[in-house]
Amino acid sequence: MSESLQVLCFQVGERVFAVDIMGIREILRSHVVTPVPNAPAEVAGVVNLRGQLLPVVNLHQALLHDANAGAREEAKLVVARAAGRTAGVQVDQVLEVVSVDVTELSPVPGSSTGGGGAVVAAFRRELDGRGPVVVLLLRLAILLEKLGIDAPGGRP
Repeated sequence: MSESLQVLCFQVGERVFAVDIMGIREILRSHVVTPVPNAPAEVAGVVNLRGQLLPVVNLHQALLHDANAGAREEAKLVVARAAGRTAGVQVDQVLEVVSVDVTELSPVPGSSTGGGGAVVAAFRRELDGRGPVVVLLLRLAILLEKLGIDAPGGRP
């Protein structure tokens, strides 16, 4: 029997990404993000979520290197926890949760050579009536570590 993975699929720009649902805490309507001076371009700022300040990752910048992308009406904030780090991730649209058999996953260039990329695999899926699309599997732990986002409660 093959192992399967439950993933949340979402759109950023024209691309579709997925993350393991085990790390998803909640999905919120887009929140007001307070910019932080001198933060990396990939960090949009912070949000106050029930008294806890969470860093917010701008996936347009972090994954697509597109700083000019505007907010869409369907934009959401996905609150995720990975490797002891909690952060908000801005996505253009949440699509659906799907089950992926690990045998369906194809490695992406650089994922097996220790390049440290956050996109680790790809698979094909028909999503949201779009026909077959390539979905890129994202490891949030790698992305958050690369951006230097620490676990909450650290010392200033």
